[in-house]
Amino acid sequence: MIRPTNPSPAPPVRSGSPTAGFAVLSFCLTTSALAALPVSRVPTPLRDVRVLIADAVKRLQVESDGIIDVRDDDGEKLAEIIADSPVDIRPGRGFAIAVGDGPRAEGALLLEPESGQPIRLSVYRKGEFQQLGIYEGSLRIISSDGNGLDVINHVDVEDYVAGVVAAEAWPTFHDQALRGQAIVSRTFVIYHMTRDPYAEIDLSATQGAQVYRGIRSDSFADRVNEAVEFTRGVILVYNDGEKDHIFCAYYSAACGGRSQSAAPFGSENDVPPLRGNVRCDYCKIAPGDTYRWGPVRMSLASVQKKLAGRYEKIGKLGRITSMTVSARTETKRPLVLRITGSTGDTLDLLAENVRHVLGPSIIKSTDFHLRIDGHDVVFENGRGFGHGLGLCQWGMEGQARLGRHAGEILRFYYPTARLVRVY
Repeated sequence: MIRPTNPSPAPPVRSGSPTAGFAVLSFCLTTSALAALPVSRVPTPLRDVRVLIADAVKRLQVESDGIIDVRDDDGEKLAEIIADSPVDIRPGRGFAIAVGDGPRAEGALLLEPESGQPIRLSVYRKGEFQQLGIYEGSLRIISSDGNGLDVINHVDVEDYVAGVVAAEAWPTFHDQALRGQAIVSRTFVIYHMTRDPYAEIDLSATQGAQVYRGIRSDSFADRVNEAVEFTRGVILVYNDGEKDHIFCAYYSAACGGRSQSAAPFGSENDVPPLRGNVRCDYCKIAPGDTYRWGPVRMSLASVQKKLAGRYEKIGKLGRITSMTVSARTETKRPLVLRITGSTGDTLDLLAENVRHVLGPSIIKSTDFHLRIDGHDVVFENGRGFGHGLGLCQWGMEGQARLGRHAGEILRFYYPTARLVRVY
Protein backbone atom coordinates (compact mmCIF):
# COMPACT_ATOMS: atom_id res chain seq x y z
CA MET A 1 0.00 0.00 0.00
CA ILE A 2 1.18 3.50 -0.86
CA ARG A 3 0.51 6.38 1.53
CA PRO A 4 1.30 9.81 0.04
CA THR A 5 2.84 12.41 2.27
CA ASN A 6 2.95 16.18 2.15
CA PRO A 7 6.23 17.47 0.76
CA SER A 8 8.56 18.30 3.62
CA PRO A 9 12.28 18.62 4.19
CA ALA A 10 13.83 15.19 4.47
CA PRO A 11 16.72 14.19 6.70
CA PRO A 12 19.89 13.57 4.73
CA VAL A 13 20.58 10.05 3.59
CA ARG A 14 23.14 8.46 5.92
CA SER A 15 26.62 8.72 4.49
CA GLY A 16 30.10 9.43 5.64
CA SER A 17 33.25 10.95 4.29
CA PRO A 18 34.91 9.21 1.36
CA THR A 19 37.15 6.36 2.42
CA ALA A 20 40.10 7.44 0.31
CA GLY A 21 42.82 8.37 2.75
CA PHE A 22 41.21 6.75 5.81
CA ALA A 23 43.62 6.25 8.68
CA VAL A 24 44.88 2.71 9.17
CA LEU A 25 45.60 1.88 12.80
CA SER A 26 49.04 0.37 12.57
CA PHE A 27 49.09 -2.43 15.06
CA CYS A 28 49.96 -5.89 13.85
CA LEU A 29 47.93 -8.87 15.04
CA THR A 30 49.49 -12.23 15.70
CA THR A 31 47.47 -15.37 15.19
CA SER A 32 46.78 -15.71 18.89
CA ALA A 33 45.85 -12.01 19.15
CA LEU A 34 43.34 -12.41 16.34
CA ALA A 35 41.78 -15.38 18.09
CA ALA A 36 41.35 -13.25 21.23
CA LEU A 37 40.36 -10.03 19.48
CA PRO A 38 37.62 -8.22 21.46
CA VAL A 39 34.40 -7.36 19.67
CA SER A 40 34.38 -3.71 18.68
CA ARG A 41 31.15 -1.79 19.12
CA VAL A 42 32.51 1.40 17.58
CA PRO A 43 30.26 2.46 14.67
CA THR A 44 31.99 2.28 11.31
CA PRO A 45 33.39 5.62 10.16
CA LEU A 46 32.95 4.51 6.55
CA ARG A 47 30.00 5.45 4.39
CA ASP A 48 27.61 2.77 3.25
CA VAL A 49 28.79 0.54 0.42
CA ARG A 50 26.81 0.88 -2.83
CA VAL A 51 26.12 -2.48 -4.42
CA LEU A 52 24.43 -2.96 -7.80
CA ILE A 53 22.06 -5.86 -7.09
CA ALA A 54 19.94 -5.72 -10.27
CA ASP A 55 20.13 -3.88 -13.57
CA ALA A 56 17.82 -3.28 -16.54
CA VAL A 57 14.83 -4.52 -14.51
CA LYS A 58 11.45 -3.94 -16.19
CA ARG A 59 9.38 -4.39 -13.05
CA LEU A 60 10.02 -5.07 -9.39
CA GLN A 61 8.20 -5.42 -6.07
CA VAL A 62 9.22 -4.35 -2.58
CA GLU A 63 7.78 -5.00 0.84
CA SER A 64 8.86 -4.83 4.47
CA ASP A 65 7.55 -5.54 7.95
CA GLY A 66 7.81 -1.82 8.64
CA ILE A 67 7.13 1.43 6.82
CA ILE A 68 9.33 2.31 3.84
CA ASP A 69 9.81 6.00 3.05
CA VAL A 70 9.84 6.83 -0.66
CA ARG A 71 12.07 9.83 -1.40
CA ASP A 72 13.09 11.54 -4.58
CA ASP A 73 16.71 12.14 -5.53
CA ASP A 74 16.74 15.43 -3.60
CA GLY A 75 15.67 13.66 -0.40
CA GLU A 76 12.09 14.93 -0.45
CA LYS A 77 9.63 12.42 0.96
CA LEU A 78 7.00 11.50 -1.63
CA ALA A 79 5.09 8.65 0.01
CA GLU A 80 5.19 5.74 2.44
CA ILE A 81 4.94 2.05 1.62
CA ILE A 82 2.86 0.42 4.36
CA ALA A 83 3.59 -3.10 5.58
CA ASP A 84 0.52 -4.90 4.25
CA SER A 85 1.32 -6.00 0.69
CA PRO A 86 4.03 -5.81 -1.99
CA VAL A 87 4.19 -2.62 -4.05
CA ASP A 88 5.07 -2.61 -7.75
CA ILE A 89 7.75 -0.28 -9.05
CA ARG A 90 8.20 0.10 -12.79
CA PRO A 91 9.69 2.51 -15.34
CA GLY A 92 7.43 5.19 -16.76
CA ARG A 93 7.89 7.43 -19.77
CA GLY A 94 11.29 8.95 -20.24
CA PHE A 95 13.15 8.67 -16.96
CA ALA A 96 10.08 8.45 -14.73
CA ILE A 97 9.70 5.77 -12.06
CA ALA A 98 6.17 4.79 -11.00
CA VAL A 99 5.58 3.54 -7.44
CA GLY A 100 2.37 1.48 -7.35
CA ASP A 101 -0.62 3.69 -8.04
CA GLY A 102 1.02 6.54 -6.17
CA PRO A 103 3.75 9.07 -6.99
CA ARG A 104 6.24 9.18 -9.83
CA ALA A 105 9.84 10.20 -9.45
CA GLU A 106 12.14 11.49 -12.15
CA GLY A 107 15.48 9.83 -12.66
CA ALA A 108 15.94 8.12 -9.31
CA LEU A 109 14.29 7.44 -5.98
CA LEU A 110 15.33 6.12 -2.58
CA LEU A 111 13.48 3.49 -0.54
CA GLU A 112 14.43 3.95 3.11
CA PRO A 113 12.89 1.86 5.94
CA GLU A 114 11.81 4.00 8.89
CA SER A 115 12.52 1.42 11.58
CA GLY A 116 15.50 -0.33 10.02
CA GLN A 117 13.50 -3.34 8.90
CA PRO A 118 15.01 -5.12 5.89
CA ILE A 119 13.41 -4.80 2.45
CA ARG A 120 12.27 -7.87 0.50
CA LEU A 121 12.93 -7.36 -3.19
CA SER A 122 11.44 -9.36 -6.05
CA VAL A 123 11.98 -8.90 -9.78
CA TYR A 124 9.65 -9.86 -12.61
CA ARG A 125 11.12 -12.66 -14.71
CA LYS A 126 9.59 -15.30 -16.95
CA GLY A 127 6.05 -14.21 -16.25
CA GLU A 128 6.26 -14.08 -12.45
CA PHE A 129 7.86 -12.25 -9.55
CA GLN A 130 10.91 -14.03 -8.14
CA GLN A 131 12.45 -12.99 -4.84
CA LEU A 132 15.94 -11.64 -5.38
CA GLY A 133 16.82 -11.27 -1.71
CA ILE A 134 16.24 -9.55 1.61
CA TYR A 135 18.35 -6.44 2.07
CA GLU A 136 19.45 -4.32 5.01
CA GLY A 137 19.93 -0.59 4.49
CA SER A 138 18.17 1.30 1.70
CA LEU A 139 17.56 0.80 -2.00
CA ARG A 140 18.29 3.45 -4.62
CA ILE A 141 16.46 2.88 -7.89
CA ILE A 142 17.70 4.60 -11.03
CA SER A 143 15.83 4.88 -14.32
CA SER A 144 17.74 4.17 -17.48
CA ASP A 145 15.61 5.40 -20.37
CA GLY A 146 14.51 2.40 -22.42
CA ASN A 147 16.62 -0.05 -20.41
CA GLY A 148 14.55 -0.49 -17.27
CA LEU A 149 15.63 0.14 -13.69
CA ASP A 150 18.91 -0.34 -11.86
CA VAL A 151 18.70 -1.22 -8.16
CA ILE A 152 21.54 -0.24 -5.81
CA ASN A 153 21.68 -1.37 -2.19
CA HIS A 154 23.18 1.24 0.15
CA VAL A 155 24.22 -0.91 3.11
CA ASP A 156 26.57 -0.84 6.09
CA VAL A 157 29.92 -2.47 5.30
CA GLU A 158 29.59 -5.11 8.03
CA ASP A 159 26.08 -6.10 6.92
CA TYR A 160 27.39 -6.36 3.37
CA VAL A 161 30.33 -8.51 4.45
CA ALA A 162 27.95 -10.87 6.27
CA GLY A 163 25.91 -11.23 3.09
CA VAL A 164 29.02 -11.95 1.04
CA VAL A 165 30.43 -14.55 3.42
CA ALA A 166 27.05 -16.31 3.50
CA ALA A 167 27.08 -16.48 -0.31
CA GLU A 168 30.78 -17.08 -1.00
CA ALA A 169 31.67 -19.60 1.73
CA TRP A 170 30.39 -23.13 2.15
CA PRO A 171 28.15 -24.03 5.15
CA THR A 172 30.59 -26.84 6.01
CA PHE A 173 33.49 -24.42 6.46
CA HIS A 174 35.35 -24.28 9.76
CA ASP A 175 34.88 -21.18 11.94
CA GLN A 176 38.46 -20.06 11.25
CA ALA A 177 37.81 -20.27 7.51
CA LEU A 178 34.69 -18.14 7.91
CA ARG A 179 36.69 -15.56 9.86
CA GLY A 180 39.34 -15.54 7.15
CA GLN A 181 36.68 -15.09 4.48
CA ALA A 182 35.19 -12.17 6.43
CA ILE A 183 38.55 -10.38 6.57
CA VAL A 184 39.22 -10.97 2.87
CA SER A 185 35.73 -9.87 1.79
CA ARG A 186 35.97 -6.75 3.96
CA THR A 187 39.36 -5.89 2.47
CA PHE A 188 38.00 -6.42 -1.03
CA VAL A 189 35.02 -4.11 -0.60
CA ILE A 190 36.88 -1.34 1.24
CA TYR A 191 39.52 -1.38 -1.48
CA HIS A 192 36.81 -0.82 -4.09
CA MET A 193 35.20 1.90 -1.98
CA THR A 194 38.46 3.86 -2.02
CA ARG A 195 38.87 3.77 -5.80
CA ASP A 196 36.13 6.25 -6.71
CA PRO A 197 34.28 7.60 -3.65
CA TYR A 198 31.79 9.50 -5.83
CA ALA A 199 30.75 6.73 -8.22
CA GLU A 200 27.11 5.58 -8.39
CA ILE A 201 28.19 2.08 -7.37
CA ASP A 202 31.24 0.55 -5.70
CA LEU A 203 30.81 -2.96 -7.08
CA SER A 204 28.23 -5.44 -8.35
CA ALA A 205 26.64 -8.36 -6.52
CA THR A 206 27.92 -10.98 -8.98
CA GLN A 207 30.96 -13.20 -9.42
CA GLY A 208 32.58 -10.30 -11.26
CA ALA A 209 33.12 -8.82 -7.80
CA GLN A 210 31.73 -10.70 -4.80
CA VAL A 211 28.50 -12.69 -4.76
CA TYR A 212 25.98 -10.92 -2.53
CA ARG A 213 22.35 -11.92 -2.03
CA GLY A 214 21.44 -9.84 0.99
CA ILE A 215 20.84 -11.43 4.37
CA ARG A 216 19.84 -14.95 5.32
CA SER A 217 18.44 -16.33 8.58
CA ASP A 218 19.44 -19.90 9.41
CA SER A 219 22.05 -21.70 11.48
CA PHE A 220 24.75 -20.95 8.92
CA ALA A 221 23.88 -17.26 9.06
CA ASP A 222 24.45 -17.36 12.82
CA ARG A 223 27.96 -18.74 12.28
CA VAL A 224 28.63 -16.16 9.56
CA ASN A 225 27.49 -13.30 11.78
CA GLU A 226 29.81 -14.51 14.54
CA ALA A 227 32.76 -14.55 12.13
CA VAL A 228 31.99 -11.07 10.84
CA GLU A 229 31.51 -9.61 14.32
CA PHE A 230 34.63 -11.35 15.66
CA THR A 231 36.77 -9.75 12.92
CA ARG A 232 34.92 -6.43 12.82
CA GLY A 233 37.00 -3.70 11.16
CA VAL A 234 39.97 -6.02 10.45
CA ILE A 235 41.49 -5.93 6.96
CA LEU A 236 44.68 -6.87 5.13
CA VAL A 237 47.34 -4.33 4.15
CA TYR A 238 50.95 -4.31 3.01
CA ASN A 239 53.64 -1.78 3.83
CA ASP A 240 55.90 -0.19 1.23
CA GLY A 241 58.47 0.87 3.83
CA GLU A 242 56.72 4.16 4.52
CA LYS A 243 53.02 3.49 4.96
CA ASP A 244 50.33 0.83 4.81
CA HIS A 245 48.32 0.23 1.63
CA ILE A 246 45.10 -1.66 1.15
CA PHE A 247 44.99 -3.95 -1.88
CA CYS A 248 42.42 -5.91 -3.84
CA ALA A 249 42.22 -9.16 -1.87
CA TYR A 250 41.34 -11.55 -4.68
CA TYR A 251 40.21 -15.08 -3.91
CA SER A 252 38.94 -18.12 -5.79
CA ALA A 253 37.48 -21.52 -4.92
CA ALA A 254 40.61 -23.62 -5.46
CA CYS A 255 44.06 -22.78 -6.81
CA GLY A 256 44.67 -26.38 -7.90
CA GLY A 257 48.15 -26.50 -6.39
CA ARG A 258 49.67 -23.05 -6.91
CA SER A 259 48.38 -19.47 -7.06
CA GLN A 260 49.19 -17.15 -9.94
CA SER A 261 50.38 -13.55 -9.97
CA ALA A 262 47.84 -10.77 -10.42
CA ALA A 263 50.42 -8.47 -12.04
CA PRO A 264 49.41 -9.32 -15.66
CA PHE A 265 45.90 -8.07 -14.93
CA GLY A 266 46.84 -4.46 -14.14
CA SER A 267 49.62 -2.39 -12.59
CA GLU A 268 47.52 -1.74 -9.46
CA ASN A 269 47.61 -5.51 -8.84
CA ASP A 270 51.40 -5.70 -9.03
CA VAL A 271 51.84 -5.67 -5.25
CA PRO A 272 53.76 -8.06 -2.99
CA PRO A 273 50.73 -9.90 -1.49
CA LEU A 274 49.43 -10.71 -4.98
CA ARG A 275 52.68 -11.93 -6.59
CA GLY A 276 51.36 -15.51 -6.47
CA ASN A 277 53.40 -18.70 -6.81
CA VAL A 278 52.14 -19.84 -3.41
CA ARG A 279 52.22 -23.63 -3.40
CA CYS A 280 49.08 -25.17 -1.92
CA ASP A 281 47.86 -28.74 -1.86
CA TYR A 282 45.38 -28.05 0.91
CA CYS A 283 42.58 -27.63 -1.64
CA LYS A 284 42.73 -31.34 -2.45
CA ILE A 285 39.81 -31.68 -0.04
CA ALA A 286 37.53 -29.72 -2.39
CA PRO A 287 34.49 -31.73 -3.51
CA GLY A 288 33.84 -33.09 -6.98
CA ASP A 289 36.03 -31.84 -9.82
CA THR A 290 37.06 -28.63 -8.09
CA TYR A 291 40.72 -29.56 -7.55
CA ARG A 292 41.13 -31.41 -10.85
CA TRP A 293 38.83 -31.29 -13.87
CA GLY A 294 38.51 -32.19 -17.54
CA PRO A 295 38.71 -33.12 -20.25
CA VAL A 296 36.16 -30.68 -21.69
CA ARG A 297 35.49 -30.92 -25.43
CA MET A 298 33.93 -28.09 -27.44
CA SER A 299 33.45 -27.71 -31.17
CA LEU A 300 35.35 -24.82 -32.73
CA ALA A 301 32.04 -23.67 -34.21
CA SER A 302 30.42 -23.38 -30.76
CA VAL A 303 33.51 -21.60 -29.43
CA GLN A 304 33.27 -19.13 -32.30
CA LYS A 305 29.58 -18.50 -31.69
CA LYS A 306 30.17 -17.71 -28.01
CA LEU A 307 33.21 -15.53 -28.62
CA ALA A 308 31.45 -13.60 -31.39
CA GLY A 309 28.90 -12.40 -28.86
CA ARG A 310 31.68 -10.70 -26.92
CA TYR A 311 34.35 -9.86 -29.50
CA GLU A 312 33.34 -8.19 -32.76
CA LYS A 313 36.78 -8.87 -34.28
CA ILE A 314 36.10 -12.62 -34.24
CA GLY A 315 33.94 -12.15 -37.35
CA LYS A 316 36.98 -10.92 -39.29
CA LEU A 317 38.82 -14.20 -38.81
CA GLY A 318 36.49 -16.23 -40.97
CA ARG A 319 35.99 -19.71 -39.54
CA ILE A 320 38.06 -20.48 -36.44
CA THR A 321 40.54 -23.21 -37.29
CA SER A 322 42.85 -23.20 -34.28
CA MET A 323 43.40 -22.11 -30.67
CA THR A 324 46.86 -22.12 -29.12
CA VAL A 325 48.57 -20.72 -26.03
CA SER A 326 50.68 -17.74 -27.09
CA ALA A 327 51.79 -16.54 -23.64
CA ARG A 328 52.06 -18.08 -20.19
CA THR A 329 52.46 -16.77 -16.66
CA GLU A 330 55.57 -17.35 -14.58
CA THR A 331 53.88 -20.46 -13.20
CA LYS A 332 53.25 -21.75 -16.77
CA ARG A 333 49.51 -21.16 -16.62
CA PRO A 334 48.08 -20.05 -20.02
CA LEU A 335 47.79 -16.25 -20.05
CA VAL A 336 46.97 -15.42 -23.68
CA LEU A 337 45.17 -17.61 -26.22
CA ARG A 338 45.73 -17.06 -29.95
CA ILE A 339 42.65 -17.60 -32.12
CA THR A 340 43.44 -18.35 -35.78
CA GLY A 341 40.82 -18.15 -38.52
CA SER A 342 40.43 -19.43 -42.07
CA THR A 343 41.49 -16.01 -43.37
CA GLY A 344 44.89 -16.54 -41.80
CA ASP A 345 44.33 -13.68 -39.38
CA THR A 346 44.80 -14.14 -35.63
CA LEU A 347 43.37 -12.57 -32.49
CA ASP A 348 45.03 -12.73 -29.07
CA LEU A 349 42.70 -12.81 -26.04
CA LEU A 350 43.33 -13.15 -22.33
CA ALA A 351 42.72 -16.75 -21.37
CA GLU A 352 40.74 -15.65 -18.30
CA ASN A 353 38.35 -13.66 -20.50
CA VAL A 354 37.91 -16.58 -22.90
CA ARG A 355 37.17 -18.87 -19.95
CA HIS A 356 34.37 -16.59 -18.75
CA VAL A 357 32.84 -16.37 -22.21
CA LEU A 358 32.90 -20.13 -22.71
CA GLY A 359 31.48 -20.72 -19.23
CA PRO A 360 33.48 -20.35 -15.98
CA SER A 361 31.76 -23.37 -14.43
CA ILE A 362 32.67 -25.47 -17.51
CA ILE A 363 36.23 -24.26 -18.10
CA LYS A 364 36.92 -24.05 -14.39
CA SER A 365 40.27 -22.30 -14.57
CA THR A 366 42.96 -21.24 -17.03
CA ASP A 367 45.35 -23.85 -15.65
CA PHE A 368 44.79 -26.41 -18.41
CA HIS A 369 46.38 -28.12 -21.39
CA LEU A 370 44.89 -27.20 -24.76
CA ARG A 371 44.80 -29.21 -27.97
CA ILE A 372 42.87 -29.31 -31.24
CA ASP A 373 41.22 -32.59 -32.17
CA GLY A 374 39.70 -32.34 -35.64
CA HIS A 375 36.98 -29.68 -35.46
CA ASP A 376 37.04 -29.65 -31.65
CA VAL A 377 39.13 -27.96 -28.99
CA VAL A 378 39.89 -30.01 -25.90
CA PHE A 379 40.71 -28.53 -22.48
CA GLU A 380 42.34 -31.20 -20.33
CA ASN A 381 44.45 -31.74 -17.22
CA GLY A 382 42.59 -28.85 -15.61
CA ARG A 383 43.69 -27.67 -12.18
CA GLY A 384 41.60 -25.67 -9.73
CA PHE A 385 38.42 -23.63 -9.92
CA GLY A 386 38.57 -19.88 -10.48
CA HIS A 387 41.24 -17.35 -11.44
CA GLY A 388 43.79 -18.62 -8.90
CA LEU A 389 44.65 -15.15 -7.56
CA GLY A 390 45.28 -14.56 -3.87
CA LEU A 391 43.38 -16.73 -1.40
CA CYS A 392 42.46 -20.34 -2.17
CA GLN A 393 39.14 -20.85 -0.34
CA TRP A 394 39.26 -24.63 -0.14
CA GLY A 395 42.93 -24.39 0.77
CA MET A 396 41.95 -22.06 3.61
CA GLU A 397 39.40 -24.63 4.75
CA GLY A 398 42.00 -27.40 4.53
CA GLN A 399 44.39 -25.43 6.73
CA ALA A 400 41.60 -24.56 9.19
CA ARG A 401 40.87 -28.25 9.60
CA LEU A 402 44.53 -28.72 10.53
CA GLY A 403 44.08 -26.26 13.40
CA ARG A 404 45.48 -23.08 11.88
CA HIS A 405 43.97 -19.72 12.72
CA ALA A 406 42.58 -17.18 10.27
CA GLY A 407 45.50 -14.74 10.54
CA GLU A 408 48.09 -17.45 9.95
CA ILE A 409 46.18 -18.75 6.92
CA LEU A 410 45.78 -15.32 5.34
CA ARG A 411 49.45 -14.49 5.68
CA PHE A 412 50.22 -17.78 3.89
CA TYR A 413 48.15 -16.84 0.82
CA TYR A 414 49.01 -13.10 0.84
CA PRO A 415 52.79 -13.03 1.52
CA THR A 416 54.02 -9.82 3.24
CA ALA A 417 50.47 -8.79 4.17
CA ARG A 418 49.49 -8.06 7.74
CA LEU A 419 46.27 -7.54 9.65
CA VAL A 420 45.18 -4.15 10.97
CA ARG A 421 42.00 -2.51 12.20
CA VAL A 422 40.49 0.39 10.26
CA TYR A 423 37.61 0.91 12.73
